[in-house]
Order: sequence, then C-alpha cells, then structure tokens
Amino acid sequence: MQEFFNTVFSTVERQVLTDLYHHEVIHRDFFKAALTGALPNPSSQLLPSLAFNYGSLNFNSRTEVLATAKALEDTGVAAYNGAGKLIKTADYLLLAGKIVSVEARHASAIRSLINPN
Repeated sequence: MQEFFNTVFSTVERQVLTDLYHHEVIHRDFFKAALTGALPNPSSQLLPSLAFNYGSLNFNSRTEVLATAKALEDTGVAAYNGAGKLIKTADYLLLAGKIVSVEARHASAIRSLINPN
C-alpha cells in the first residue's frame, strides 16, 4: 500500500491523508475504550474486532480513494450529528462535539484535495 501511496498522491496529499489516518486511530481507540468501559463486566467481555471491507476500491485511483474518503468522512459527520440528540451525559456530548468538529475538518480537507480551488 505504501508504494501506491507514494505514486498516486503528492507529498502534501500524503501528509493530509496521514494526519487524517492518525486522527481516526485516536477516535477508534477512544470509542473502543469507552464502549468497553460501559460493559457490565469489561474484563470478561470483549468487543469484536471489526475490519472495513473496501470492496472493489481501486487503491491505484486517486479519484476513487478520495471519493471513498469523502463518503466516509461525510458519514461520520452525519452519524455524530444524528446521535447528538441521543447523548444524555454532558461530558459525552462535549466529547462527541469535539470529535464531530474534527470529522467536519476532515471532510473539508478531503474536498480541498478533490477540488483545490
């Protein structure tokens, strides 16, 4: 994957996508810890491992990769916005608000890569 990454995207694009990746890892780890902690007996219950199915995504196509990234970021923003009204704890609502603002910036960054002007 690293080989295509260096040939399909510019240095600036690689840096943007790498930064977005690291943010998403932080979000994933945060939610895994939060959900595990909310289980009645966290030490005996494990969350299943999930893996994204990229289907027929052509990683050698800049257009396809960015379109998929745009769709995923937009889905994340919509999910947080939709779930906000269901969050009852002020601390959790604050955290969700912070994360959705990051997701919205991700969506904007992807759009800037798709249409730089």
